[in-house]
Amino acid sequence: QKEKLPIVQTQIARKGNFPLQIITNGKLEAKEKACLRFEKSGIVAHIYCKNGQFVKKGELIAELGHKTDELDIQEAITQLKAATIELQSLALGFEPLKGDTTKIPKEVLTNLKIQSRFTQALNTLKRAKYNRQKSFLYAPISGIVANLKSKSHQPSPDKDDFCWIINPNTFEAHAYIMESDLNWIKNNQTVKIRPISISNQEIKGKISSINPQVNENGLVEICASISNKDKNLFDGMNVEMICEKNVPNQLIVPREAIVLRAEKKVIFTYKDGLAWWNYVETSFENENEIVITKGLKIDDEVIFKGHYNLNHEVKVMKDSHQS
Repeated sequence: QKEKLPIVQTQIARKGNFPLQIITNGKLEAKEKACLRFEKSGIVAHIYCKNGQFVKKGELIAELGHKTDELDIQEAITQLKAATIELQSLALGFEPLKGDTTKIPKEVLTNLKIQSRFTQALNTLKRAKYNRQKSFLYAPISGIVANLKSKSHQPSPDKDDFCWIINPNTFEAHAYIMESDLNWIKNNQTVKIRPISISNQEIKGKISSINPQVNENGLVEICASISNKDKNLFDGMNVEMICEKNVPNQLIVPREAIVLRAEKKVIFTYKDGLAWWNYVETSFENENEIVITKGLKIDDEVIFKGHYNLNHEVKVMKDSHQS
C-alpha cells in the first residue's frame, strides 16, 4: 500500500521592505454635521422629513404652531402705524417742512421718533418677526436626517436636540495610538480603515490631524479622513485603523509558518521531499507576515500550511493545487 504523506503548502523566504503595522480601534465621525434645536418651546405643527432622508441646505425641516406669533406681529404693525401718525403730527410743528420728516435734522428726528414711540414700535415689530422665525427649523447643511424622535402635535423637546443633519460624503476615523509610536505617524500618511460590521471592506484614508497632547493613559488621538463612495458608512461606526511603515531589507515569511516546540519558535522548510526543522528568532510582525532575524536564509522554501504535526526530516508532499 502506498504511503500517505502529509500535504503541505510552501512559500519562498524573501528579502524586502516589511510593512510594520499598528492596528487600533476607533470610531467614525461625519466630518460635517449639524445639530438642530428649536430656540423656543411650543407644539410641533409639522415635520417635513424623516430619519434617513436626504435634505438640501435651506430646506424646511419642521415648524411649531405660530398663531400667537402672528397676533403679536399684527399688534406690532398696528402700534407702528399709530406711532407713525404721531411722528408725522409732531413733525408738522417744524415750519415750513409741513410734516416732511426727510428734511428734519437727524438728531431732532431721532428725538421725535422716541417721543412718538415710533422707535419702540419698530423694535417691537422686529422682535415679533424674529420670534416667529424661531418657530421654523431649516437645514443648515445638505445631508441625511438622523436622531429625529419628535412627532407632530407634541411639545418640542426643550433640552434635547430635535434632530441632526449628517453629511454622508466624508468621515473621519478617530483612534488612539501609544506615545511611543508617534515617531512614524505623519499628517497625510495613508492608512487603512476597516469597518467592523462590514466584512472584507478596506478603505484607504489619510491622517488629517494628530492631537498634540498625550492623555493620562499615554495615548495620542489621531484622525484619518476617508470618503464614503459606497454610501455604506454611518456616523459612530466602530472601525479598525491600520497604520503601516516600511522597514527595509528584512527576511520575510508567512506569519502562520511559525510553530512552537518546547516554547521555542520553529519553522519547517521543504527540501527534496522532506520537512526540515529550524529554530528561528523573529522581530517585526503584522497580520500576515513576520520577520526572521536568525535561523533561515533567503530562498529557503518555508512550509506554512500542513505543518503543525510535522517532525524533523519527515517525508511530505507539496499541495498540487498550490499556486
